[in-house]
Amino acid sequence: MLHDILGGGYQLDFLIDIGISLLAGFLIGAERESRGKPAGISTHCLVIGGTMIFTYISAQVDPKFHIKDCRSDCDWNWFSRSWYDSKK
Repeated sequence: MLHDILGGGYQLDFLIDIGISLLAGFLIGAERESRGKPAGISTHCLVIGGTMIFTYISAQVDPKFHIKDCRSDCDWNWFSRSWYDSKK
């Protein structure tokens, strides 16, 4: 029934994803507030919700993209050795 009301695929997927994200943000924020830490429910809901929206849009734009396909041409061993040598 909900699937028919919302018109199908993307809307329902988005609502489910944002609902789960906001629930996770609420739970994490509530736990932090109970321990007296500064970033609470609203902060975590906004950050996690924003991240979910950004990730969802990115997946819609390029669904074939996988992070494992990213390769770096930078030689990190050379970079760390040269940085360490410059500090001596």
